[in-house]
Amino acid sequence: MEWQSPRPIGSTYDSFWHVGFFRICFQATDMAALYREVLELGGEPFTELVMPEGENVTGRPAFSVPDPDGVVLQNVTLPGARRLFHTALHCSDLTASSAFFELLGLHRYLEARTDVPVTNHFGRGQEPSTFEAAFFEGVDDPSPDDSPVFSLDLCQWTRPKATGRPYANQNNVGIARLGVAVDDLAGVRSNLMEHGFRVSQPEVRNFGTEVGVRTVAVARDPDGACIELVDHPL
Repeated sequence: MEWQSPRPIGSTYDSFWHVGFFRICFQATDMAALYREVLELGGEPFTELVMPEGENVTGRPAFSVPDPDGVVLQNVTLPGARRLFHTALHCSDLTASSAFFELLGLHRYLEARTDVPVTNHFGRGQEPSTFEAAFFEGVDDPSPDDSPVFSLDLCQWTRPKATGRPYANQNNVGIARLGVAVDDLAGVRSNLMEHGFRVSQPEVRNFGTEVGVRTVAVARDPDGACIELVDHPL
C-alpha cells in the first residue's frame, strides 16, 4: 500500500528488537535454492544462510532480506507449500500482549524461547540475541499443510531488551497495522474496552468490489501497535 494523501513518512525500524511490526515470515522447503534466486534477482540478504545452532534449530536453514523500504522478509525452512508462515509483532511484555490477543479470540498454539545468545539473520547489526515468543492462530480454516492459515508470532526480545514504540502514524513506511476479521465486532470492541484498551468508534469503509462495505474499528495493543478490527459476519 502506498499512501497518496497524506504521503508516506518516516522509515522502518533500525533494529530487530524494536517494538512493533518488524517482519513477515515465509516458509519454503528448499532454502538454498530460494537464497540463490533472491541473489539472482538483486536481493541483498543480511547474512548468508543461517544454519541450525544450539537452541535455534526449528526453521533453519533461514535468511532474511529487506524489501525496498526496509521491511524484513524472513524465510524459514518448513515442510509444505511455499507461503506466508506468520506476521511478527515484537512486544515489550509477552504476558500482557498475549492477554490482549486472547481477548480478540485468537488461540495460542505454540511457544518458543531461547536462553543462549546466538547471532540471528534479521540484519542491522546481527547482534547475539535471545527471545521468548507465543504463536497465535484464528479459527480453523482449510489449510494447504499442517500450519495455520493465519499465524501471529508475538515475540519479546530478552537480549537485547525490547525498546521503542510502534509507529504513531498509519502512513509511516513499514508495517503499520494488522487487520483481523471478527464475526462480532460490537462484542469484541466491548470486551476490549471493559479490559481498559482503547478502541475507536466503528466506521463504515468501502473496501472495493471483492470485499465490499465493512464496519471497522481500530484498537491499540498494550504497546500501542495498531490492530484493525474488520466486521466479518459468519
